[in-house]
Amino acid sequence: MPIAERRWFVDKELAGGGAVMDHTVHLADIMRWYLGQEVREVYAQANKILHAERVNVESGGLLMLTFADGTFASLDASWSKPLNYPTWGGLTMKIISQRGLTTVDAFSQNLNRFVQDTPGNAWIYWGSDADQAMVEEFVAAIRHNRQPEVTGEDGYKALEIVMAAYESAESGQPVAL
Repeated sequence: MPIAERRWFVDKELAGGGAVMDHTVHLADIMRWYLGQEVREVYAQANKILHAERVNVESGGLLMLTFADGTFASLDASWSKPLNYPTWGGLTMKIISQRGLTTVDAFSQNLNRFVQDTPGNAWIYWGSDADQAMVEEFVAAIRHNRQPEVTGEDGYKALEIVMAAYESAESGQPVAL
């Protein structure tokens, strides 16, 4: 939960929601791209158990997504790391199939630092800047008069999944898209 660096993340008026909004848009984008399929049904549960004393938005959620071809995925949209965790971001995915397992950790470009007689550890980030890459792609699309790699349609589809998750969490029923 990026409360220290980005307080607006936990403000429903500014962010549109909490952990479900924060996590789902990114993972929905990746899964739609990777599978080449659209989500057809969303079932979700959400709660405010984690960090309840600090925020008034949901801090935990679990979504079940069913894609057009029958593929299903579970998505843990929770701010479950302790507040003193070395980084505020985190995006991991495990793809399990009949022929193998793929594990992706999008923010693992860092070094673990442990110092003798110093409590805890620290992560020293050395990787690429995904935010900068997104801005550069957007600017390049404008300069070259072309569609960006990630379109407004992609954003719409991700938000559609998030809104279905909130509807499902409220009703307790799956929501068809």
